[in-house]
Amino acid sequence: LASMNEIRKANNEPDLIWDAFDMREADGITESCENQRMPQVTSAIFSHGTDVDDAIAKAIATWSDNPSALKEITSTASRVGCSVQELCPMIGGEVEPVYVACKSLNQKMARTHKIRPPNP
Repeated sequence: LASMNEIRKANNEPDLIWDAFDMREADGITESCENQRMPQVTSAIFSHGTDVDDAIAKAIATWSDNPSALKEITSTASRVGCSVQELCPMIGGEVEPVYVACKSLNQKMARTHKIRPPNP
């Protein structure tokens, strides 16, 4: 969590507050990224209770090796009220999953989506 908030601070974004479950997973992904320089993927932290699954599914459906994929996911995430944080998966590689941590205001435990982009 501390390393994530350092990244957010550098981008002039507010600190994130996580449940213990999410903190462990996010910290592991961040540590993997910093220590092994894995390819970056997207983690979105949702701050509003909304139909996030459908919005993210549509965003991930456009996934490709094209750099615009991140932009697509970011804009979709913004429309449903979340902030996007670029992170790395635990294991590197182009077909590794995108981790999307969803936390709405009216839920105690967050949900974590692990979505694999389609094979080329």
